[in-house]
Amino acid sequence: MNEETPTEDSLTALQKEIVQAVQHATAPMERAIEHLRQEILALRQGDKSEWMTVKEVAAYLGVGTATVRRRVKDGQYETRRPGKSIMIRRADVVG
Repeated sequence: MNEETPTEDSLTALQKEIVQAVQHATAPMERAIEHLRQEILALRQGDKSEWMTVKEVAAYLGVGTATVRRRVKDGQYETRRPGKSIMIRRADVVG
């Protein structure tokens, strides 16, 4: 009976791996949930602006902000630039 019991270090490493795997697997769902929260808040406040920020578009589409900026550069969205920020027409994204 020479069963090896896991050491505290190996158990901790396994626990860290599990946590990272779960975080990786649930990240898309967390982005979708955050997007829905933002949409619900906007609907409650009656604030359905015609324009969205790069961050809002990225959250809505489940992509990174770099992807949204690349699409802006490629001319996929109608934009306006108040100051340094980029605003994207909501209809180009959701509709």
